[in-house]
Amino acid sequence: MAAAAPEDAKPLAEPLPMDADIRTAFEAALTYHKDFPKEGITFVDFFPVFRDAALVKKIVAEHATAIAMRGAVTGVTVTHIAGLDSRGFMLGPMIAAEMNLPFVPVRKAGKLPGKTIMAEYKLEYGSAKIEVQEDAVPKGATFAVVDDLLATGGTMTAAVGLLMKAGAKVDATYVAIELAGLGAASKVGAPVFAVSSVTDEDLSARVA
Repeated sequence: MAAAAPEDAKPLAEPLPMDADIRTAFEAALTYHKDFPKEGITFVDFFPVFRDAALVKKIVAEHATAIAMRGAVTGVTVTHIAGLDSRGFMLGPMIAAEMNLPFVPVRKAGKLPGKTIMAEYKLEYGSAKIEVQEDAVPKGATFAVVDDLLATGGTMTAAVGLLMKAGAKVDATYVAIELAGLGAASKVGAPVFAVSSVTDEDLSARVA
């Protein structure tokens, strides 16, 4: 979940407005694994966060509050929460339930029954496809999109485009972790908010 980046790279995502102690607790729960899944990669694991149910509830509540507060400022009301396959399915449904909103999964191609709308995006080598069920996206709906990690941004960018292709709007995207050095937030096509922006310096310090 990490890669090398320019030394002068800066976080491009906006910090999720939230209680500082909750952010600190979230960051303390993250673990870092050098040379996983292959040499040269540092994997940032956010699964340990879910060992603390009280912390998870707080993080979910902070997301719900931030989304609602953004709407109060912009005048845009989020009507649906989307989550990306597969770790976006962990926080996404809980945020949706907290806000009493529908949750819509954005899945890898071939995983959803019924009529779907599909988008293809490029990978480092080759391409991939994601899809959403056509009847899950009402025309004119406004989405907040949730995922665990923003790295190269390919999947998130494709998801934003897919929802717009389906006739919806995307107000903003929300990730637990931004790999700041990769600069993906500028490519997504919607505002990006992150609980934690991890820099190259953070990665080096954690695995030293």
